[in-house]
Amino acid sequence: GDGGFWLVSMRRIRRFPGANVQGPFSPVRWSSEFALPDTMAAMRALNMRVGIGATLADIDNGRDYARWQARQMRQARRG
Repeated sequence: GDGGFWLVSMRRIRRFPGANVQGPFSPVRWSSEFALPDTMAAMRALNMRVGIGATLADIDNGRDYARWQARQMRQARRG
């Protein structure tokens, strides 16, 4: 996986004085294992509270999808 994440939620829209339009998303090294840690660090630097939700499968290509689908089928058979 590339270290990405699947959801970002904010209670309200904030202005980030001195930051560019992207706010906490500008210093992120996307498509790398640093994507989540960079985003979390940027949010904390802007005094934003950070929480982590469920970890889900990272599906970036057909092989990842096939692996996820096989896992879903096994779980469905187990009930």
